[in-house]
Amino acid sequence: MIKLTPTEDKIARILVDLAINKTSIPYSDLSSRLEREHGISVNAHLELARPLGKIAKLCSQLKLPLLSVRIEYKNNPQATASGFLDIARELKPEYKNMNPNDVRNKELELTRTCTDWQRLLDYLDTGVVNLPATQKTAKTINPPETQKPTIIEQISIFVDKIIKKHGIGHVVTYQDVEQELVQLYGTNTNSIMPYDHCYNRLSANKIRTVPLYFEYLGNSQYRVLGKDYPYNGDIFAHPQGGTEHIAGYCVNGQQYLGRPSIYPDEIPDDTLEYREGKKKTVVVNTYERSPAARQQCIEHYGAVCYICGFDFGKEYGEECQGMIHVHHLKMISEADDEYIIDPIEDLRPVCPNCHMVLHSKKEVLGIDEVKAMLENAQ
Repeated sequence: MIKLTPTEDKIARILVDLAINKTSIPYSDLSSRLEREHGISVNAHLELARPLGKIAKLCSQLKLPLLSVRIEYKNNPQATASGFLDIARELKPEYKNMNPNDVRNKELELTRTCTDWQRLLDYLDTGVVNLPATQKTAKTINPPETQKPTIIEQISIFVDKIIKKHGIGHVVTYQDVEQELVQLYGTNTNSIMPYDHCYNRLSANKIRTVPLYFEYLGNSQYRVLGKDYPYNGDIFAHPQGGTEHIAGYCVNGQQYLGRPSIYPDEIPDDTLEYREGKKKTVVVNTYERSPAARQQCIEHYGAVCYICGFDFGKEYGEECQGMIHVHHLKMISEADDEYIIDPIEDLRPVCPNCHMVLHSKKEVLGIDEVKAMLENAQ
């Protein structure tokens, strides 16, 4: 049976966490996570292939899916990593004549449906290989792993219990969560990560795909809000070697990367309705604009200029994906009072150049007028 080094052990536990939470990360993010969580420096390009190969072979020996499939290319996450493909075909002859993407998709599906990861964690902890649940004798004291809730289900049960007992907004510590899950389910402490289920935290520069339950307050404290809570506020990231900074925002419980565009007459609005036009004094009178309405407009029309078709992500790369201004067809400053906006009927995504042209006259130009100007100039 393959024995892992301490670093490989840490990588294997991270991969189990990814599989349980049904998510994948790039090689560089795996390297960053090792540095951030364990103080281990590993070159993402040169020093991960061998550990991932060993872990895949160990998984094969334990009759488990190949966990290394959960690591992907950063710039092409849908592609099949060549290192994974080679080891997968070596370990599973049926893959030799399969399309690389079919191999990857098959193994991803196996990791999604697997409920026996505790077998690997037990081996990492004790060095002892436990038989699959179907092969255990009737004298086995512990119930089969298939009867134990997943980590996400365990945290969900914990959250529901807290809300039922104390109500929404009760503050718990990491130790509270850890003690509960270890006591009830014998969960490995390395797999307990309430931080990954926070509305106001970013995971490895990605929007979280797991259910969100908490607001992180710092010092290992979490405010319990529950799933699908209409949380509004900033999302923070704390990258390796960097300082904590705002990396996105949350509207009604939905996370978004980047920041809403803010102009001299725009201020983010954390109310739940798409209401606009409420005057607020900052230094001078300004008008609130709703980031929720802005986001719904972009989701409908896309982050592409409605007039000229300019796409920041296509022109400047992944870091600029989603950047766009949003133009109000009805001037906010002309509204005498608060009104409810329709994000589809009243807003349009436009690039900064077209936005400037729209506002280049005393009377704001119409979308069709600017389109005509652009066509005539070409």
